[in-house]
Amino acid sequence: MRVYTLRFSMVVLLLVTLSSQSCKRFNGIDNDQVIKKPYTLFYSDMQGSLYNTNDGNKIRYLFPPDGVPTRALMTKGTNLIFIKVNLHLSEDNGLNFNPKQFSVNPLAFWQNVLVDVKDHNRLYLGTTGGGGISYSTDSGRSWVTDTKWKTGVAQPISGIHSFTQLSNGKLFAYSYTEHLLYRRDDANADWDQVTIKNTNITASPYYLTHVNNTLVLVDYSGVHGAWFSNNEGEDWVQYTGLPNTELLCATAPNNGPLMVGTDSAGIYILQGTNFVPSNNGLTNLTSVRGIAGKTNLYKNDVSREEIYLSTSQGLFKSIDGGLSWVFLQPGNYNSIY
Repeated sequence: MRVYTLRFSMVVLLLVTLSSQSCKRFNGIDNDQVIKKPYTLFYSDMQGSLYNTNDGNKIRYLFPPDGVPTRALMTKGTNLIFIKVNLHLSEDNGLNFNPKQFSVNPLAFWQNVLVDVKDHNRLYLGTTGGGGISYSTDSGRSWVTDTKWKTGVAQPISGIHSFTQLSNGKLFAYSYTEHLLYRRDDANADWDQVTIKNTNITASPYYLTHVNNTLVLVDYSGVHGAWFSNNEGEDWVQYTGLPNTELLCATAPNNGPLMVGTDSAGIYILQGTNFVPSNNGLTNLTSVRGIAGKTNLYKNDVSREEIYLSTSQGLFKSIDGGLSWVFLQPGNYNSIY
């Protein structure tokens, strides 16, 4: 009886063990490690070369150097868009690029001169002429000037330099040379001007970004730091903790905390209303010019988030929300998406 009981217990234990493993492995494949839906990361160096990767290690070379740094990168549908002086479009995964002959706003140095607003089914772009806004409804193949402005609203003469969309769907556009902020509530609404009450925010190369429903203005020059508004652009409060250097990029990757890339001072992460440096793994005096969040979906439907930095020292990755960084590729990189 004891032998039977022991053998029965061993069989039960073996079945439980096999059952617990069957969710993870099939035919020797570890579903925790096999990616079902990979991301695609695009990045460019300061000489204008363009690359992409699915893991940060295997690199595909897409576009040769032409001496002109890329200001913004984006994918829409099966198309790849990148902006140098003008906008370039590839409809064949980067094999060929077709330049569009209209002027992107030359004073916009950042990724968010271009924004994908999915609920509008539009890409918006800061341009010159008209009100300084163009949009595309066909993934960047053709562009039209946006003419829907509220009656009596002054359109910016120098055009729009950045966009951002809050989680509530409100879309914002900003002209930093004229210090004018605009809001569009939905795809059919007119652009309306927002009155900025805080007189401490003066004309400077600010660009827009956001965290959830908090609107953020970041001064590219670094002189005035970064400010946030919780009432859609009327009242503003200044963040603390940022260094006195150029603030080259800012975003909240993977819907996490806001991050700011600096000139020669690495990366800063927002904690409350104060920024703190988070440079574990980065080389000293690193300039961070681009930040991109990516998600891998595995066979077991578990998603894992990564953050990439394009920097003056190379390509870096974080798998812990930006607390530490791993060096991937050497280079002098600029835009990333």
